[in-house]
Amino acid sequence: MSAIFNQVLFHWRDVNGLTAVSFASTQDQLPGGAAAYAPLAAAAQNCSDAALVAVQFQCTLVIEATPGDGPYCTVYDRAVMFDKNVGTNVLQRQAIVGPKPGIFLPGNIKVDLANSDVIAFRGQVQALLGDANGNPCGPFIRGKRQTSQPAS
Repeated sequence: MSAIFNQVLFHWRDVNGLTAVSFASTQDQLPGGAAAYAPLAAAAQNCSDAALVAVQFQCTLVIEATPGDGPYCTVYDRAVMFDKNVGTNVLQRQAIVGPKPGIFLPGNIKVDLANSDVIAFRGQVQALLGDANGNPCGPFIRGKRQTSQPAS
């Protein structure tokens, strides 16, 4: 039987009005509210042209946000960063929907892990996210842009 564990959900909206949800496991496996995830939400928003409009962790933190315009501003574009959980070395991925072009290295494929917005996001990820056993996320080891096509 699978374990039940806490997750934080990010609700995104792009400039075209399309929506997406990304989620991650949390270190905190106790009851609590979404307000504790406001710094993580702010760090994620700083890396994205999509609007992060809500965060859920056992309740919903509604965020007033307006999507921006950029070359990767749709919910079909993502910047995906990979880290390994501390203590388990299990690979995890953290996604930013509608990433800003400034978080990429030249060529716009690899995430610039030295970018200040990416560093701030990583800090919040390491402070708040982890696995079902409460093991925290480690530092990002790589990141890349991913694109998916809408279903027709």
